[in-house]
Amino acid sequence: MQTAVARLYACILKFFLSALQWYRDSRAAHAFKAIFQPWDIRFRGEYEAVAATAQQVGRLADVALKAEVRDIMSEVLRGREDLESVKREMSELLKGYQGRRFRHGPWSETRADVEMWGADMHQEIRLDLSSQRVGLSQVHLTQMLMLPLWDSLPTSGESLQFCRSIRKRRSERTRLPLPDIRKLEAWSSRGDNALLLIDTYSPSVAKTFMIDLIDLILHYQLPIIWALRYANYRDRSISVTDIARMLVLQTIQKGADRLLDSPFPVTVEQLREAAGLDEWVAILHRLLSSMDHAFVMLDADLLTHATAYERGQVLEMLDLLRSKLSGNVKIVTSTSCVGPSYVRELEDLDACIRVQTGDTGDWRKTRRQGRPAMRFRKW
Repeated sequence: MQTAVARLYACILKFFLSALQWYRDSRAAHAFKAIFQPWDIRFRGEYEAVAATAQQVGRLADVALKAEVRDIMSEVLRGREDLESVKREMSELLKGYQGRRFRHGPWSETRADVEMWGADMHQEIRLDLSSQRVGLSQVHLTQMLMLPLWDSLPTSGESLQFCRSIRKRRSERTRLPLPDIRKLEAWSSRGDNALLLIDTYSPSVAKTFMIDLIDLILHYQLPIIWALRYANYRDRSISVTDIARMLVLQTIQKGADRLLDSPFPVTVEQLREAAGLDEWVAILHRLLSSMDHAFVMLDADLLTHATAYERGQVLEMLDLLRSKLSGNVKIVTSTSCVGPSYVRELEDLDACIRVQTGDTGDWRKTRRQGRPAMRFRKW
């Protein structure tokens, strides 16, 4: 592994030296070499060497990770066998001593010593198994995060920082009237996963309110995942499946210590084979089922960009999230991406709560009074 990494660094340095030599040439030399020594002839060999060496390093890392997982699994199995053997020995000792009916003498002390030794041994084995389980969880998490399917997705911190920077540029701050605050309290205490729809006069106010709500939930250290806008998101082609993958990636990172708590945990093979939106929502449901509660934030602009302004795909995704996720998950988005008819339909079913944010009375900025017109006299 070290030899492969050293070879990769050597290829990269060789490519950098060739590029540096090219940058030191004059413009005339660039024009001459572009005709007689094009990129394909001069740099393609070095580029392909870097790519091939990087693939070899990736394969070696994958093999080493699988070997480490096998070793940890074998240690866990041996620990379980040792625990079972200790339990059998303890039960045989207790049965043998219970057959002797000594009311006095060394019997009570011997039995107490045996029980104390068994309890200590049992606690030591349990600690050993728990430490091995933590190591196995870390290896499983690393193996999941190393998958190439996350490379095109932004990180959660990157998208949140981008939205916070936009919020700082705006001067308005959201204000909730008292009835809507009560709606928020009732929505957070509900047992089902009702939607929270933000209704306001301006989409920018809804975005600001959503970021403020995310900061409030993070302040109280509650589990939350989000799909927010990021830098140059309109220049990239994404889909609703990519948004579901963003949520799955953040859930894996948030619940890293609970990945193996489920009887049927999510495996790397399932992540590789998942293709459609329903499969990724099912994986998200299995990951969120180990949490007591969670909040899911969906940016309206990102949804409309991913669906190319086709509202039907947005409604399909929201219906999947509402039907597949358990009741401990709260979903938040804006009414600008769903339409008023869908909001009325959910309100009739008591499946959503709509809050109105912002002051609708005096939201327009007062314009500066114009200066009086100056009339010039003719001299």
